[in-house]
Amino acid sequence: MILFSTWIKDRINKYGFVENEDFIILKTSQSPILFDSPNLANHHLVNGTQLQNPKLGGDRKSLDYILTLDTAKEFSMLENNDKGRRVRKYFIDFGLDII
Repeated sequence: MILFSTWIKDRINKYGFVENEDFIILKTSQSPILFDSPNLANHHLVNGTQLQNPKLGGDRKSLDYILTLDTAKEFSMLENNDKGRRVRKYFIDFGLDII
């Protein structure tokens, strides 16, 4: 399974999309998450109450990619799979072909 971050970076580089022109990146950070166990499968927080002796899960940092409408259309049309072909056909049928 490919990660979204890898997928989008590959597409941006492969097709020459330009930051602040075709897309922008928003850096977000979430508060640390408290876990009752180092095993993440067992984590929970009951009614907003901290658990006894919680272990810190760490900061969660992420990047949000905000695409222009034209960039989003081009991304969808470039995908070499069934969904990409259906999107291309849709845009061509309705005169929205951008390539």
